[in-house]
Amino acid sequence: MLTFFSKTFVEVKAKEKSFVMGLELKTNLTFIEKLRHVVVHNKGITFSEDNLFDSAISSSALNNNTKNKIAFMQNFIVENKINMLDWIDSEEERGDVKYKMLEAFSGCLVSYADLIRNQFK
Repeated sequence: MLTFFSKTFVEVKAKEKSFVMGLELKTNLTFIEKLRHVVVHNKGITFSEDNLFDSAISSSALNNNTKNKIAFMQNFIVENKINMLDWIDSEEERGDVKYKMLEAFSGCLVSYADLIRNQFK
């Protein structure tokens, strides 16, 4: 579906490179797709974080800043399990930062749906 929308709507393809949640929108969506697959087929357990991250990055076809993307994606894996719970990062320079994982994923999906909806106005 993502490929269809990218090829069909020039505006969508351009916006897929904009940043949402620390990653380009398209990378974010492919990462969510890969996480969903792990949750559904492996009960949320990933046997290879590296394969998961590489697959999301290569599927998005946006291979720049790979180290930053992997560092960001690692926040969503805890002991080889998908983390959809809120967590607090106490090591942030700005003080404690609370991350709301499920809310962030939902926001990303809604922003893409809104982008598609706007193409039909």
